[in-house]
Amino acid sequence: MAILLKTLATAMGTALLAACQSAADQRAAFEQEIRASCEQRGFVPDSDAFRLCLLLETTDARLRNIERRLDILDLELRRDGIGPDCRSCP
Repeated sequence: MAILLKTLATAMGTALLAACQSAADQRAAFEQEIRASCEQRGFVPDSDAFRLCLLLETTDARLRNIERRLDILDLELRRDGIGPDCRSCP
């Protein structure tokens, strides 16, 4: 649980700094954050398990980003009265 909170705090700090960084700097910071997260969990760098951890962490971050974007679109559609209220969908 502590590792999750630490990772979340690091991600939030990275997001705050993202407004002032170039795309290359953001990508490097993201990759460093993911590597640090996998190392904190005890994976040995350059092992198959470490590479799998990197892949899973990267995929998870991408999915969170997509979900955030979809939530924003959903809110905008409901606000404009265009889309259905999916909470009532079966």
